[in-house]
Formats: sequence, C-alpha cells, structure tokens
Amino acid sequence: MNEKDIISKHYLLFSRYYLSPKFTHMCYGIQTGKGWYPIIDDLCNKIQKLIDDRRIDKFQFESIKEKYGTLRIQSHTYFKETDALIQLAKTKASITCENCSKHVIYNAMSDENNTEFKVYNVLCDDCKW
Repeated sequence: MNEKDIISKHYLLFSRYYLSPKFTHMCYGIQTGKGWYPIIDDLCNKIQKLIDDRRIDKFQFESIKEKYGTLRIQSHTYFKETDALIQLAKTKASITCENCSKHVIYNAMSDENNTEFKVYNVLCDDCKW
C-alpha cells in the first residue's frame, strides 16, 4: 500500500488533495512514513462507514503529516464522531514504527541536561539504526 493507493481508494475524503497550495495543505499528500499508512487507511475506512451510515455529512482531510514524532491530522470539517477516530489513530501511531509498522514501546531522545524528553520520531529498533 502506498500514498496514491490510499488517496485513490478514499478519493472523496482526499478531494482537497487536488487543490492548489493556496487553498490547502492536503495538496502535499500524506506526509508520514509508510509504516503509518495502514493506520491512515483504517481511519479512512471508519470515516467512510460513518458517511455511508449517514451519521455525518461530507468530510475532507486538510492535512495528514508527521511532526515531532506524532501523527497530525487536520480536517476541513469537524464532527465529534470523526474526532474520536482521529484521536484513536494518533494513539496507534504513537506506538507504531513510521517505517515498517512494527509495535514500538517508547522511543525518545533527551536534551543535554536530561531534564525533559523530546520525541523526534517513532521507530522500532530495526529501523532506528
């Protein structure tokens, strides 16, 4: 599965992908590692089911990206039902390798003073090195 497969499979959710950068960030595509694609595809399937069951109206993604080791998803429209699904996808991504989809327990880097931890990416031991 790759980015184009997800976008073409869920073309209604990604309709903003075809707009200019002047109007949306979705035009840059899914800006995550391929390891998170199954999580994003599962999220899209669940959102499409909500639409099919007529529990929500038209839904569109505004951006999907990785930033500071977390999955960031913004939508053009807001529904509390989709918000719960997005939060679940973010939680799954926080324990999933960005490259290969393996389970990750915790991956953090500390600053020089070792006073706080900063997560830069979520990688399994195999992908980290």
